[in-house]
Amino acid sequence: MAGVGFALRRLSDKPDLGGAAQAYLHATVITSGPWLMTIASLAGITFLSEGQVDASDSLAFRTILIYSFCLSLCLSGGPTMAAARMIADMIFARRLGEASSLIVSLYAVALGGSLLVAVPLFLLIADLPATSGLAAVVNFGLVAAVWAGATFVTALKDYWTITAAFGIGMALALGCAVGLGGVWHLDGLIWGFNIGMGAIAFTLLGRILAEYPSDIRNMGNIAGRFRPLWPYLAIGALHNLAAWSDKWVMWFAPEAQGAIGLAYYAHYDGAMFAAYLTMIPALAAFTLHVETSFFERYRRFYDDIADHAALPEIRRAHGDLMSTLFSGLRNLIVLQAAVAAVALLAAPTIIELLTMDYRQVGMFRFGVLGAAFHCLVVVATILLSYFDLRWDNLKLQAFFLTANVVGAVGSLLSGFAFYGYGYFLASAATALFGLWLVYRRVGKLLFVTFIANNPALRAHAHKVK
Repeated sequence: MAGVGFALRRLSDKPDLGGAAQAYLHATVITSGPWLMTIASLAGITFLSEGQVDASDSLAFRTILIYSFCLSLCLSGGPTMAAARMIADMIFARRLGEASSLIVSLYAVALGGSLLVAVPLFLLIADLPATSGLAAVVNFGLVAAVWAGATFVTALKDYWTITAAFGIGMALALGCAVGLGGVWHLDGLIWGFNIGMGAIAFTLLGRILAEYPSDIRNMGNIAGRFRPLWPYLAIGALHNLAAWSDKWVMWFAPEAQGAIGLAYYAHYDGAMFAAYLTMIPALAAFTLHVETSFFERYRRFYDDIADHAALPEIRRAHGDLMSTLFSGLRNLIVLQAAVAAVALLAAPTIIELLTMDYRQVGMFRFGVLGAAFHCLVVVATILLSYFDLRWDNLKLQAFFLTANVVGAVGSLLSGFAFYGYGYFLASAATALFGLWLVYRRVGKLLFVTFIANNPALRAHAHKVK
């Protein structure tokens, strides 16, 4: 029973939502709300600067931001997920004295990686004046700093600070970009946006300095602690790569309009970003469900095992867990289907409200369908993380990346009418695969808990071999 007890501690003794699941929930919180505000700010800047800024400067500005956001997300996806897992475990174990070392390390990785990518990209490859290239490098670093800072603030469940920081920061970015853009053109647009991003980054950093103790004496231990968490590095990186992979393929479509010497397809990206917004209500509702009903049943199941409850009681707790899980999934699917149906029917009106091109209607509709299934992929990832099924999660993210690349290439070869169809099919296939993994594993949770995740049995099997 000692081996089972160790497995239970590893699975159930996790801070609040559980280390692995909390890490992915943090990633969801970090990327959903900010994307909404960022897209709204970009739309506002484009609309308000019309007539004040040259169309070429506006396109160059959007291209710089897209590259900064997508590359910084892909670079930081793995480290932030692993760091979120580590900080969650530190909070639970009351080892916050080690948190400062982790914070310094993550900021160093985020900013160091930004320089390695942004300097050659914007100063050597992109066709930009030196002043604009420098502003773009600063923008890349600020965005990376925001992802790093948000990781530690969400670990405190301080969603209000993140929401307020992004709301105020993006409003500031909008006003400064429009105001300075009318005077200094592209440089003004970028530096104006940087003012808003800087406000967000330093607000989050200030919250971190106020809440976490300052002690960096354990810097040498951080690398060693990251080593066992490499699956989380891979899961976070693969998921963000998968989400962006179809756009990278579509940047080379015949209809794509590059800017500043960089590939970019504004119509496709804009349609997909708008479609992503349809995921937010369902994800928010599911996160609320996870923090309440599901987590209650989750803890009760493992508490019964830890308290040596009788087998019928454990099975009853497992049944309650399964019932709550499928009830939450049903509610999520109904809500997402309703939002998707409204978006599909109102597509022309939405395109007009967002001042987009009517050629984007088809891409937007495929994007809405794909986002509905993408939402299920995110949920499957959270649920697999709850039970620390990291290898199944790796399979899921690798499948998503492969399917999205293949689907995007197929869409590209099929012609304009099918742009976005590959993302829809890839998301649908991945969602079905993810839900099958969840059903297979959670349905056999007793076996997973007592046998598959029992280190004593694995050690015994290794000795027998």
